[in-house]
Amino acid sequence: MKKPIVAVNGRFLLQPITGVQRYACELLEALGRLSPGAFDLLCLLPPGGSPPEIPGVKAFVDDGPAMPGVLWQQFRLPGLARRAGAKLLWSPSNIAPVVPGMPQMVTVFDGSVYAGPEWFDWKFRAYYKAIFASYRFNTSAILTCSEFSKAEIEKHLVISQSKISVAYGAVASRFKPVRGASP
Repeated sequence: MKKPIVAVNGRFLLQPITGVQRYACELLEALGRLSPGAFDLLCLLPPGGSPPEIPGVKAFVDDGPAMPGVLWQQFRLPGLARRAGAKLLWSPSNIAPVVPGMPQMVTVFDGSVYAGPEWFDWKFRAYYKAIFASYRFNTSAILTCSEFSKAEIEKHLVISQSKISVAYGAVASRFKPVRGASP
């Protein structure tokens, strides 16, 4: 029996590593270890992307026209996921397609564009708020990193808590305590 395909929005792999990208990478690695029996993970990347070397994760680099990442996520990604036969599209780094054409899950880390609007320029705020507002209608589930963020997302995005799940961050196994170091 053919396993279902979960497509992953791999655009985050082309971005500088910050907390959001680190969390997404670690979660993708953990899912790669868990998925072999249940589903296939297919990481979809924009043109010029480099496939991740993660056990249990297949990759496809889009050979279509080069375009800004924001446009790629909105216009190319949903079609690639559909053509791959994906049953779900997961966007692990805050931004997902507004009109995916299939069930999708998105990881949203916080409501900072609402809580601290002065931290962002108006274009960034407007873009994120418009994308976040669409999640009420076009996502099957939202994943976040803490109970606090879950409450903020529910409050600012007006989304039921039943649609939001928490996957806490953790220290990767490659980090080890240093002998003799004081806390």
